Parts: sequence; C-alpha cells; structure tokens
Amino acid sequence: MSTDTKQQSTIHPILHRLQQNDTSLTSLLILESGKPTKKSTIYYRPRNVQDWELLGQAIATNTNLIRLDIKLAQHTYHNSSRHYSPQILNAFYTQLNKNKSIRRLSFNNVDIQDGELFSRCLLQFLQNNVKLTSLSATHQLLGIGSNQLSSILTAKPTSLKYLDLSYTNLIDEECRILCVALESNHLGLRSLELTGNNLKHGGCVAIATTLLANPNCVLNRLCLKNNRIGLGAIALSNGLMNNKHLKTLLLDGNTAIASSGMHSLMKTVCNFPNVTDIINSNHTLQTLTLPTRVRATTLHQNVELEKKSKLSMQYSLRFNRGNSNQISFSSNNDTTNRSKNKSSYIINQKVVLHHFIFNTNIQLYEQLPGHLLPRLLSSIANYEVYNTKRSDKFASKDELFAKKDYNRRHTALHCFIRLCPSICERWVGSGGGVMLSHQ
Repeated sequence: MSTDTKQQSTIHPILHRLQQNDTSLTSLLILESGKPTKKSTIYYRPRNVQDWELLGQAIATNTNLIRLDIKLAQHTYHNSSRHYSPQILNAFYTQLNKNKSIRRLSFNNVDIQDGELFSRCLLQFLQNNVKLTSLSATHQLLGIGSNQLSSILTAKPTSLKYLDLSYTNLIDEECRILCVALESNHLGLRSLELTGNNLKHGGCVAIATTLLANPNCVLNRLCLKNNRIGLGAIALSNGLMNNKHLKTLLLDGNTAIASSGMHSLMKTVCNFPNVTDIINSNHTLQTLTLPTRVRATTLHQNVELEKKSKLSMQYSLRFNRGNSNQISFSSNNDTTNRSKNKSSYIINQKVVLHHFIFNTNIQLYEQLPGHLLPRLLSSIANYEVYNTKRSDKFASKDELFAKKDYNRRHTALHCFIRLCPSICERWVGSGGGVMLSHQ
C-alpha cells in the first residue's frame, strides 16, 4: 500500500468530506472535547497539529460550507498536551480567511486575550467574505478586538444580519464605538446580542440614540440580558417611542433597573392617561422581558398602580403581536395600507382597554359618534380565544390569561351598560349629528 493511500485511510471521515468538497456537508462544529447536544450535529475534534493544518487547508478550498462553529475549552492555549499553541491556531485562522462560502461563523469560549482573535482572523475574513451574514464571538475577552471589529464595519459595508458579542466584557465606550460603526454600515443588522457584558447608562444611551431612534435602523431583536443597566432603561424607552422595527427587547437579569426605569419601559408600549398618549405609544414591540426584581425609587410604592402597569404592558404587547383573524385589512394589498390598518386596530384596542375595560370613561363615551357605539361594545366583548390543543411551555400561562381576560371584559361590559343604558338604544344618523329612536 502506498504512503498516500495509508495517509488517506487515517484521515477522519469528516475531514475527508471537507477535502472532497462534499455538497451535503454545509455545517460543521469544531470541538475541543465532548460531544454536541444535538445528535444530528456534524462535528470534528482535531487530534493533533497535523489535523489542524489539514482542517485549515480543507476549509480554505471548500465552496459548500455555509456554517462553521468553533467551540474550544477555556485556557486552550496553555494546554500543551493538546498542541493548541497560538502559532497553530493562527495558522488555522490564516487558512480560514481564504474561505468565501461561509455565511455563519461562530467562536465560543476561545481564550484569546486583547482581541487577538479579531486582529489575526476576523478582520481579514470580514474583508474577504462578502457572504457572511452571522457572526458570533462569545465567552471571551475581546479587549481591543471590539474596536477593531468596529473599524472594519466602518470601513467596509458588510452583509451582517446577526451579531452576537455576549460575555465579551464589553463596556460603554466600546458599545458606543460599535453602534457608530453599525450606523455607518447601512444599518442592515437585524439582531444584536450583548448578553452578560458591563453595559450601563452610557451604553444604553448609545444604543437608543444611534440605533433605536434612527428611522433607517431595521434592528428587530435586541438582547441586553445580565448587564448593569440602571437609568439606561429610561434611555431605551425614549429611543423606542418612535421605533417602527424592534419587536423583541430582552432585559432579564438587569437588577440595577429601578422602578422608575421599569415604569418608563411599560409606558413605552402604552402610555394610558389619555388617548393622545396612547396614539403616540410604541405599537411595534411584541416581546419585552424585564428583571423579576427591581430597585424601589420610593419608600412607599403604589402597589395597585404597579399591578395595573404590568397588566397594561402584558395586554399591549399582545395587541402589538396582533391576531390576523381579528384584523380586517382592506382588499388592497398595498403594504402601507395594511400597516396603517394594523396600527389603527392596535390603537383602538389599547384605547378600549384603558378607557372602557380598566375604567369606565363616561366623558369619552359621550364624545363618540353614534355609529361607533356598536363597534365599542364589540371591542369590549372581544375576548381572547384560547386554543385548547396547544401543548407548548406557555400554554398554561396563556390559558390562565384568556380566562381572566374573559372575566375582566364580561365585568366591564356589565358595568358599562349599567352606567350608560342609552347605549342599548338605536342610534340613527351619521357623524356627530345623531338622534335617538327607542327600539
């Protein structure tokens, strides 16, 4: 048997498929140890220096690989028994830079200090690969690497739609530079994950003013879990007031958020004192998660007001998510008209909720044209229908909400008819000029 045949027989099957440019191998996970959680995941563990060299060469020439995840154990560089020296990995990253087919690239737990990962690999990779849409670099100390990433984003437009820099020790100033870079990169990013960093008020101000308040920003998911956000919550709520794209904002674990910041975020989706404030609220945000415990800003908090604000937020987010069965769009398929109709429907639901279900606003009722009163009664009684066949993890919570919603609307309808018996009379006429005619 020849030397080439012997060498080929010892090559790992996954590595061999990479070398052969197998069209069915589009996703690969590189592990230092252990096995992936999903059995269907295709993974490879380099055993020695030669494996790393062959792996880099195979990826460099491969044209079918779309997703690459690299997950190494911490302090890998110092584990000489595994032969993971900076020189070896640097040589691998140099080969990786030559690949132009990868669209999703993920580095997890790679222990490289002072942004060495970005300076040696990602900067050149981003310059060469115009197809990259998803970049994840988590659980590592980026240091100057975050600023280097911002520099490349500023210098050259990319196709990035998803960016994850969670647990990278990102601070406010680095976040500000990153936001400016994303703004100059045509604001095409759809999802930004910054969980577990050291972001405070300054970072939130940068995100709110540079991204959220920018009408050209199409970001629809922002994850800021487990940071040190305090007054930054108010800055985020201000940035969301006129935002038309963000649908998900996750703030779990930010225990520094005070009750004032919590209420400011709640008022963002529905500021209920009057109709004008409701109209000017955010009608796009669909998911908002807040820390379970917040710092009280006053010694004596209004418990009833807090409960009402939380319930208001819960209802408003559901209205923003919308139910296609409840929203009547015109026959015109024009996107602008559909958007306006949906926005009007959401606003109407919020007005009915706060002025005729939570309260009975007789003054507002008397200002309504007669032809709108049947619609008002219908909106009050329009309770949420629960699908009993559901079995997901939110099923029981949604079922309980639906039951309480039905009881709440039934009580409000009874109270409203009792206080305003004239609504049961037939209104004849149109517009504001009406006359009564008893049935």
